[in-house]
Amino acid sequence: MATLYYFHDPMCSWCWGLKPQLEILRSQLPTQVSFVSVLAGLAQDTDEPMAKSMAEQIEQIWRKIEGELGRPFNFDFWRECKPKRSTHIACRAVIAAAVQEKEQAMIDAIQQAYYLKAQNPSELSTLLACAQAIDLDVALFESHMADPYLQTLLAQEIAFFQQYGGGKGMPALALAHQGEVFPIQLDYHNSRAMLTQIDIILEQK
Repeated sequence: MATLYYFHDPMCSWCWGLKPQLEILRSQLPTQVSFVSVLAGLAQDTDEPMAKSMAEQIEQIWRKIEGELGRPFNFDFWRECKPKRSTHIACRAVIAAAVQEKEQAMIDAIQQAYYLKAQNPSELSTLLACAQAIDLDVALFESHMADPYLQTLLAQEIAFFQQYGGGKGMPALALAHQGEVFPIQLDYHNSRAMLTQIDIILEQK
């Protein structure tokens, strides 16, 4: 068996950009390749408001992704919310949802809240609403979110990303096969290009 690792953060806008092609790629992976999501942790916890210059920069990244890839964004977020450069709480929410076997559902809910509904996943209230939307046991989810051990688990995933995912940027893909790890070059327009790289590695090893 080989493993395709996907390094991401639910509040990474380029991860949102890659999502359509990633979903196609996942559906077309050879049967001997398993898929594992690894949280790369974009930004540590803070209660400080995001600097205006950074907010403007990220909004422009959204516009770039929308223009190049046709991905939808709700730009009301930048007027209606008070953004914080803080994504680790959203990452921990994904881990907490995984306890109830709804990891992917939570990732999807966070992305929809953030990019489509102009809601702020840096706030616990938004994450609790996401938990309710995907039919989690919300009380259990909230108790897990209050557990400091969740940050330890996140730190382990971030360390894995730094070792095997390049640690430089996200999203990233890497194929682990026969004791080696091979970076997969991303293609935001064509899942076939990524699948071809995987097939070549499997055939050569």
